[in-house]
Amino acid sequence: FGCQCNPLFATTWSGGTDDSLPFDKKKTPPISIDIVKSAIQSVKETGKIARPFVGIHYAQINPTVQKQNNLAVDYGVLVTGPDKNVSGVVAGSPAEVAGIKNGDIVLSIDGEKINETKSFSYIIRQKTIGQKVTFTVLSGGIQKNVTLVLKAAPPESV
Repeated sequence: FGCQCNPLFATTWSGGTDDSLPFDKKKTPPISIDIVKSAIQSVKETGKIARPFVGIHYAQINPTVQKQNNLAVDYGVLVTGPDKNVSGVVAGSPAEVAGIKNGDIVLSIDGEKINETKSFSYIIRQKTIGQKVTFTVLSGGIQKNVTLVLKAAPPESV
């Protein structure tokens, strides 16, 4: 669920095999300078890279996920655990504090629509620890805005 790579050091390209092709809508955006600046500042302040943490497990919504889960939308991320016995929301996380629940769909972050070219992790990693962010969430068929404060990711998730 989500990217297992660390986009601070690698960019995953899709939609072609030639990385020399110009950026287009079919490719993952290149690493943002804001992500690099954030990593450098983190190392200067703490001696390590610390990145923002929301505290959800999710599946990127694509046509297959949409169909399998009978979802009303074709973009965003579905908050879901790795199996039916595990919640998609980490206990004590900013997401839990903000009221995000298993089965919710996060549609956008600070107005940026989550899709295959602007992934959830890509948008979050442009933010800073302690920053307030607003998620547009579809919960039980009702769209609402939820504000949360990003925490530092636990060491095991970096």
